Amino acid sequence: MVFGVSSALLALKVSAGMGDIEGHWAQERIQNWVSQGWATGYPDGSFQPDGKVTRAEFVTFMNRAYEVPPSDEDPGFLDVEEGAWYYDDVAAATQAGLITGYLDGTFGPDHAITRQEAAVILDRLLVDRGIFDARFLVSDVDEEPLAGAAVDLNDWTDQTDVQGEALFSQLVAGDYDYVVSLAGYIPVDEELTLGFGAIEEAEPFVDQADIASWAEDAVSNMAAAGVVLGYPDGTFRPTSPITRAETVTILDRGLIAALEVEERVILAKETVAPPPPPPPPPPPTYSVTFDVTEEPEQIFFGLLDEGNMISPGGLEGVAIQVYRDAGRTIAVGAPVETDIDGRAVKDGLVDGDYWFTAVKTGYYDEDGDFAIDGADEFIAFFMMEEPEISTYLDRLDEGKTLEVYFSSDVVTSGLTGAAEGWNGLTPQEIAAAIADDADKMLFLDTFFVLK
Repeated sequence: MVFGVSSALLALKVSAGMGDIEGHWAQERIQNWVSQGWATGYPDGSFQPDGKVTRAEFVTFMNRAYEVPPSDEDPGFLDVEEGAWYYDDVAAATQAGLITGYLDGTFGPDHAITRQEAAVILDRLLVDRGIFDARFLVSDVDEEPLAGAAVDLNDWTDQTDVQGEALFSQLVAGDYDYVVSLAGYIPVDEELTLGFGAIEEAEPFVDQADIASWAEDAVSNMAAAGVVLGYPDGTFRPTSPITRAETVTILDRGLIAALEVEERVILAKETVAPPPPPPPPPPPTYSVTFDVTEEPEQIFFGLLDEGNMISPGGLEGVAIQVYRDAGRTIAVGAPVETDIDGRAVKDGLVDGDYWFTAVKTGYYDEDGDFAIDGADEFIAFFMMEEPEISTYLDRLDEGKTLEVYFSSDVVTSGLTGAAEGWNGLTPQEIAAAIADDADKMLFLDTFFVLK
């Protein structure tokens, strides 16, 4: 802390004597200052409110009210000698950086202080080196106080009491970031400025051109803050001496302005959004079981050696690929393969239409379609082995004969039906035709037997 502020600031006590302030426009402030010991009258019992104030007197008034700490350092001015009644106050104000002297090394303690000089000293005191209390008043949108709200101000944290208040004391002038939060409410993240740094610029005075360049900013700050005001005619009169009543008034305004800053914060209730609906359950899935066998004898179209009849059974190793489109371009996962029993199961199918292909080396390819409609499917089909024509032709060359039977009566002990030519063709001609186009052997109930 650099300076303090008396807690009895606003007490108004009437001092005895000083009849020359009776009815004066600054009477109450003067009485208060005298009662606090911040200002004194003259030995004759007067205060002389309209009298001029010297630079030494102004510093003394200021130091008492703002409790500027004393200093053991020599102020360093040629005309301020140790032992003078104002020596300690000038030293304290100099050490605090509130006053400077003239270019010739003097302070001019007995010179009447001008209005612009007073504004510069107050600007240094309040804007650059002021001490402030920041009181947060937190309520809801209905202006009901909110207790327990967390107030984070830069590196400090406090909670509001039952009146919704939180106090941060002894803060220097400057800008502060704060966040006010409370469960169930939307947090407020704002900035607080302590001092007069954030005040709007005052309107120019009629005699603005008469204000010295070194005092322009200070005069603007203090005028905008309502501490050092102009006259009704719009002038500031920067070089006019300031009176004792004006000195008490502007210093008192500065005290009131610097004593405490209130920050009102309104927290709005959070809008609790309903939880999102649960995702829809995945559609049920079903399976299709493929049952693949070799073509049974009675509808087998091929060349059989006598006594070597093929019995139907599960066909292992058939690769079955399922598709979602008739063009068979959109595959459903990887192919499944039949086991030793000729069974293959495709899982994870939803309702809809499907197509499939079945492939095994040495067998004619098969394809088909099926539909899933709320239940598992079972599909059985046969696959026909491709005949090895070259084997039979070789054996014909060895002197074997080819018998052709037309009969649907097939028994395990052999074949019944008459051996005869096929449409007037000799066995050799039949074999040659088969070699040219295997499809010509596919006739129902027709069997070719080599002997």
